Amino acid sequence: MPGTLADTARAAERVRLAFAAASVAANGRHVAGTVSVGVACGSPLSAIDLLISRADTALYRAKTNGRDRVEITLEKADSAAEQRHDGQGGTIQRCRREKEKSAATGDALESCVV
Repeated sequence: MPGTLADTARAAERVRLAFAAASVAANGRHVAGTVSVGVACGSPLSAIDLLISRADTALYRAKTNGRDRVEITLEKADSAAEQRHDGQGGTIQRCRREKEKSAATGDALESCVV
């Protein structure tokens, strides 16, 4: 999802809270719903498999640290080693121009995985 790490973490927290609020009573017993979430972000040029791997690592950290929580990874994608390539450079060059333009206006977005 496009956005900042903070935006994505807030969205993940809203999902977690919605599950908590949706707990039900069954046969007189309280059944709580919990959600553990891992969030990772990187450049729009970052390889999706790298972002998913980082989100997965954050998810397991959430489970290890007590479950029912949102954990983020603060690692930044290495722009040289972790880029998508289209074989022609056109898509990458266009993405770079868009990212530079949004950074100059203060609207820089990242690609985030939850």
